[in-house]
Amino acid sequence: MDYPLAEGDAITVTASSPAGLARLIEQDQYDAVFGASPVLTELSNEGRLVPGTHKQIARSYVGIIIREGAPIPDISTVDAFKAYVMGVRNFVYTDPTTPNGTGAHTLQALTDAGLFDLVASKGHQSDLVGSRDLVASGEYEMAFINLAGATTPGIAVAGPVPASLREYTNYDMGVFADGPNRDKAAQFLEFVGSPAATRRFLDANLNHTPN
Repeated sequence: MDYPLAEGDAITVTASSPAGLARLIEQDQYDAVFGASPVLTELSNEGRLVPGTHKQIARSYVGIIIREGAPIPDISTVDAFKAYVMGVRNFVYTDPTTPNGTGAHTLQALTDAGLFDLVASKGHQSDLVGSRDLVASGEYEMAFINLAGATTPGIAVAGPVPASLREYTNYDMGVFADGPNRDKAAQFLEFVGSPAATRRFLDANLNHTPN
């Protein structure tokens, strides 16, 4: 189900990387914000969100993408995951120093699986877009990314890392206290936080947490 817009209304979405979100909201005025939990918590603590509108909305985790059309590997268990990663020619991962990013979760999963040494011998660091492009072109066999970013042509999702190696990235939402359309923004967030929106989140490889 899509959000029922009133006549004359429109929703404009501005996307940002986790690292760029704080900078973006300092440069312009917005009605609402969706982002990693630490960023929203900071905004809430600073009094920049309407009280009661800061809520968790979804979570995601690291998974593996491969080139579209390639055989889907079995990574459902830690042993299967280890065998697959040890057997690939090379892989891509994102910057582990990016705040609220996926790279640190990737390195932790590889460390916990006893595969950290492969980062130096097989790994290549890139950003999300570069990771997808390198896999889609076949230059790299697979990539570790946040599965919420795995919805572009040319790639396929092999699956999430096994549950025992998984760390979650939590996403929150809130209405800006100085936004020009606070009431309408609150109505939209109420819909986004309802079960009616769950299918949209699942289609984006996100676990929805209805309020």
